[in-house]
Amino acid sequence: MSKSNNSLFIQSESKGQMLIIIYVDDLVMGGEHIADINNIKMLLSGKFEMKDMKELHYFLGIEVIRTPDGIMIYQRHYILNLLFKLGITECKLFTTP
Repeated sequence: MSKSNNSLFIQSESKGQMLIIIYVDDLVMGGEHIADINNIKMLLSGKFEMKDMKELHYFLGIEVIRTPDGIMIYQRHYILNLLFKLGITECKLFTTP
């Protein structure tokens, strides 16, 4: 378990790292080797009912996009929903320095 975040679990070994983050009944796994990820999924599914959603696209209102340069995260969808709930979808954009 991470010292700064009790919902983040990190496993470091000589062959690489494995990360798992948990929020209520959702979890996201990441690692350097797909075999390690599949092994953890198999172990967890033996103990808990799980549904594999495959590659991550959204988590906690954050859009996740994999590119050749790395992983990009956006909160556009979350912000648009917030503007809709507040009734200010027609507000004007304002750039900040």
